[in-house]
Amino acid sequence: MDDNLIDGFTDKQVKFCQEYVVDYNGAKAAIRAGYSEDTARVIASNLLSKVNIKDYINELQTDAANSLQLTKDKILRAYTALAFYDSRKFYDEEGNLIPINQLDDQTAFALAGFEVQELFAGLGGPIGNTKKIKLSDRRGALDGIAKMLGYNAAEKKELTGPNGSPLQIESNHKIVIEDFTDGDYSPEEPGD
Repeated sequence: MDDNLIDGFTDKQVKFCQEYVVDYNGAKAAIRAGYSEDTARVIASNLLSKVNIKDYINELQTDAANSLQLTKDKILRAYTALAFYDSRKFYDEEGNLIPINQLDDQTAFALAGFEVQELFAGLGGPIGNTKKIKLSDRRGALDGIAKMLGYNAAEKKELTGPNGSPLQIESNHKIVIEDFTDGDYSPEEPGD
C-alpha cells in the first residue's frame, strides 16, 4: 500500500475508507469510522467526492483482490458455474440425493444449503429422514455475468432524420404579453 497516498488524511478518513470497502455503504462506514450519525450521510458523500479518497479506496480494493488472488476471470468463472450447473448431478440413477462428499466440485459449488430432518413415528426411534437442498440463485448469477460483461449497459440510440441527415427540430412558441396596468402606468424615465 502506498503510504504517500494517505499522507494528509485524518485517522477518521483512513478508517472511513477501510470501513467503506467492507459493505460500500457510505453512511454506515462514516458511523463506524467515528463520525456523528446525524451527519454521516453528508460526510460520506463529501468524502466519496474527493479524488484522493477515491484513489485510496481503489487501492484498498486492489490490495484485497490481490491478496485473495481474485481476477475478473475467476469471478466470471464462478458466476458461470452457479448459472449453468446441472441439477441432475445431485441425484443418483434411482433419484436419491448423492451425499455431499461425493459431489464433483462444480456441483457442490452450486449448493447453497442442505438440511436433514429425522422423521419419527410416535415414541419410537427415527423411521427415516427428509433431505432438502437449496441451489444457488441462477438468475442472480446470470445478472452478475451480464453486469460484468456490460450487457446491462443502457442502450444508446442515435436518432437521425431522413436518409441519415440530422434531425430537424421545429419549435413553435407563442409569447403573450398582457397589460396588467390600469391605464395610468407610465414607465419612469431614466434618471428620475
